[in-house]
Amino acid sequence: DPPVPAKKVNGDYDYGQVLDLSFMFYEAQRSGKLPKSNRIKWRGDSGIDHAYNGRDVTGGWYDAGDNVKFNLPMAWSAGVLAWSIVDFAKGYQAAGELATALDNLKWVTDYFIKCVGDGTEVVVQVGNGNQDHAVWGRPEDIVGPVPAYAVTRDRPGSDAVGAMGAALAAAAVAFKGVNDAYSAQLTDAATKAYNFASTYLGKYSDSVSDAANFYRSSNSKDDVAFNALWLYEATGKDAYKQAGYDWYMKHYKDEDGPGVWDNFDWDSNSWGAVILLNRYYPNDALLQSRISGFIKSWTQGSNWVQFTPKGLAYSGPWGSLRHVGNALFLMKAYLAGAQKVPANVQNSIDCAVKKQLGYILGDTGRSFVIGYGTNPPQRPHHRSSSCPPMGQACGWDYFNNPGPNPHTLYGAVVGGPGSSDDYVDARNDYIKNEVATDYNAGFTG
Repeated sequence: DPPVPAKKVNGDYDYGQVLDLSFMFYEAQRSGKLPKSNRIKWRGDSGIDHAYNGRDVTGGWYDAGDNVKFNLPMAWSAGVLAWSIVDFAKGYQAAGELATALDNLKWVTDYFIKCVGDGTEVVVQVGNGNQDHAVWGRPEDIVGPVPAYAVTRDRPGSDAVGAMGAALAAAAVAFKGVNDAYSAQLTDAATKAYNFASTYLGKYSDSVSDAANFYRSSNSKDDVAFNALWLYEATGKDAYKQAGYDWYMKHYKDEDGPGVWDNFDWDSNSWGAVILLNRYYPNDALLQSRISGFIKSWTQGSNWVQFTPKGLAYSGPWGSLRHVGNALFLMKAYLAGAQKVPANVQNSIDCAVKKQLGYILGDTGRSFVIGYGTNPPQRPHHRSSSCPPMGQACGWDYFNNPGPNPHTLYGAVVGGPGSSDDYVDARNDYIKNEVATDYNAGFTG
């Protein structure tokens, strides 16, 4: 399918157009029985037998270019989307995308409610990464049950469970006034997740060996803090606000908080906690220092972030554009909730947002959003979109196909260029040309 031409409004990109495409990517990642409203016609029902010890754990998103449901990055991504709906609901409404945003969020939170269950055994992954990556094919063709992995009091995972709890609680806030019964259900599941995560400490990737090969976690107390803070937003109970502060300080002291890199991502909810805590404790010098350092990195550069010759803020090779999108979202969330922001700081953030989004959307002569704008990627490292139409066999020949993917994965942001703006649209480059739910999260928000 041909790319959608980039619309401009008063010389600026029409972000509403891009927002709709980004949600199409999330819809292309859906696992489970698809609704009648499904817009991705080359996708079908899949994973309808996903279960853990007889418990239904269907739904959710496939992670990236593969067919595994990794709950830690999924939870982080859903948490960012929920947060963006809470802080920027008017923007979603103006773009005509609020209902779409809530629908996409609910697809994942419905799955998380199942995964949390009664809060004693929490599912954190469905599918085996090593087995899945040995096959090149679409999820609809997977025959038979796949493994599902849970954490327990004896095999804890407070990072993945805390991240799920945070996403559930943030979604509870997003659904207030829209679907109050569902909001209450989300709060209940988020509370169960928090009680588990705050009681049984440990990294999930120490309990689930397969997860360690793909999403090895570095810390967990920041995720517990993030869960507590969103429960404060959902319930108004001061005990959660205090717990969020206390857990963040434990993270800062026990998990090398000062050494956390200046990237807001699935392995660092530390930054999300800092931004929320700053809203409640605006005079806290440590929090303000952390925020100021982060903003300086992404607007001026630092040891963490350098600028490419064409102006991309670059913090590392693996999915360089996701870190940009995530940083832009975090800084805008800071502006949305902070009590006092100097005009020069606000201006530097706004300028960075415009410039960096411009880079992603095509200012340098190519778009890095699939199916959008000028010369977008056509060969993403993504199984289902690289396969032929349903009913035809798919295998490694389609991975090795030099031509474009048969299906256009509209709205997906690819990993992105290197430090010299170097980029090749090649399916075998999973560093620069894979897509993932977390790659689009901050970009969407």
